Amino acid sequence: MAEPKLENRKLALEMERYDLLRDLLKHVVNTTRGNVDYAQRIGFRVLGKDKREREANVSDQIDDLQRRIDELFIVAAVAAFEDAFMDKFKNASGKGKSILQDRLARESVPFNKHGGRLVKGQPDADSFKKIAEIISGIVPSADDKLDELRNCRNAIVHVNAERKETSSLAVTDSFRLLDEVLAALS
Repeated sequence: MAEPKLENRKLALEMERYDLLRDLLKHVVNTTRGNVDYAQRIGFRVLGKDKREREANVSDQIDDLQRRIDELFIVAAVAAFEDAFMDKFKNASGKGKSILQDRLARESVPFNKHGGRLVKGQPDADSFKKIAEIISGIVPSADDKLDELRNCRNAIVHVNAERKETSSLAVTDSFRLLDEVLAALS
């Protein structure tokens, strides 16, 4: 059964890329299973004294690749979300405009000036946090998940092994969550 398509084209493109890499890795797993010579020919470091150790080594490398692909696409999903949010913010109309105006009404800066302030002058790590604050409560069930996703994204980007937090959200669930939030702003 095919996964449902995402509404936001930027998120959908990143999810297609993720699915492609995941499928390619599955092909590598099937092709290299029991064939360490082939694994070595396509670029795996094959270490170990006997066949069993070498196969385990290749398997560990494949597991590491999957983890890294997942991490990269968590970051890609958040980046695509931030970009799509800024597009919606700049071109806000209807429900999205009223939500954003209401959230920013206390500010003295005119509505159309907020877009640049969200991005310029703040570290990238904080822009997702700021966006999450602005949209807090719009999709109430998403608030905690967005915070969890932000913490996971920050741990990946800042490669802080001591505070590395993993998200319970799968990569595809993260894409769907971010797409749901963007759809709520439409």
